[in-house]
Amino acid sequence: MKLPAEIIIKVTEEDIELATRGNPGGCVYANAIGRTLPQISNVIVTDGKIAFSDRAARVRYNWYTPTEIAAYLQDWDKGKNPVPPVLVLVKRHALTDKMKERSIREKAAARANGAKLRQKLATETKAETQERQRKSRTRQKNIRRGGMV
Repeated sequence: MKLPAEIIIKVTEEDIELATRGNPGGCVYANAIGRTLPQISNVIVTDGKIAFSDRAARVRYNWYTPTEIAAYLQDWDKGKNPVPPVLVLVKRHALTDKMKERSIREKAAARANGAKLRQKLATETKAETQERQRKSRTRQKNIRRGGMV
C-alpha cells in the first residue's frame, strides 16, 4: 500500500490507554500512527522528530515534530492529560532515507529467532505464561511511573 500524500492522525481513547509515558515507541502518537498506517513499522515520536519505516517501499520517513505536538508530548510525559491535537504529516515535507536490504544471513537469523520464540511459547506451561505476563505488567507499570525496568 502506498503512503498517502497527506496523513491525518487523530488520537483515540484506545491510543491513550495503550500509551506509555516517556516511551517514544509507545507514546500516544506512536500508537495512533501505527493504527492509522498498519503497513509501517518502527514508529518513534519525540518532541523533536517523528519517524517510521515503510518496509514494502524500503524507506524510512522522518519529520520534525510540530511545536503543538511537542508541547502536548511534554505535558503528557509529565503526567498531565491535555486534549491531543490532530497531527497532519505531509509526505513531501518528510526527510527520507532508503533502507538497506537485509542479507540472506540476517533474514535467516530473524526467522530462526522467531521460530525459537514460537516454540518456547507453544511449550510454555500455564504457570510460566502467568509468570511471564506478571513480569511484563510489572515492567510496564515501572516504565509508566518513570522508574527503571
